[in-house]
Amino acid sequence: MMQGWAATVNEICIYIIKIAYLNVLWIIFTVIGLLIFGFVPSTIAMFTVVRKIIQKADIKMTRLFWETYKTEFIKGNIIGFLLLITGFIIGADIVFLYHQSGLIANLFLYALIVLMFIYMIVLINFFPVYVHYDLKLFAYLKQALFIGVLRFWVSVVMVIALLAVWIIMYFFPGLAVFFLGSFSGYIVMFVAYRNFTYLEMKVLENKGS
Repeated sequence: MMQGWAATVNEICIYIIKIAYLNVLWIIFTVIGLLIFGFVPSTIAMFTVVRKIIQKADIKMTRLFWETYKTEFIKGNIIGFLLLITGFIIGADIVFLYHQSGLIANLFLYALIVLMFIYMIVLINFFPVYVHYDLKLFAYLKQALFIGVLRFWVSVVMVIALLAVWIIMYFFPGLAVFFLGSFSGYIVMFVAYRNFTYLEMKVLENKGS
């Protein structure tokens, strides 16, 4: 019995160390990319490593992170800037229309709020989709939207889990250095991976029937 508990505790400790080390890598490579150019490829690399950890694959974290970072640097920044610009435009338009009056302005405001809602669904699902599937550039966005809408409650679970993590980090800011990015990524990828597995099994069942 003690050996069983000891093995479980040991496994948990190894997971914690991996997640903490991954967060340090995420911060370092984000800074190497001058923040704005490093954030997206570093986050893609982080999700790639997290996915392998969830799959319990035998990997060398630093090598996998670095190789993914280099490979995805250009493509990741292209799609990252597209997402950033899109979010900024929608947000700016919402702020502008909020201060306007009239029926037309209100209709456009409500439409943009719906559009922002769709944008958030794509955003929360984008990184898991990106590292799990091999698609063309814009197909990642369509796949993230499709999965996010199809199983909307999964996206809600992701958001609630992220908010819980960020609240904890707010009250214990010292943990953020080691867990803010990587633990957030782990939770999102953990939920998303099981969602992908479920959907893929359903597809196979439908093909077999």
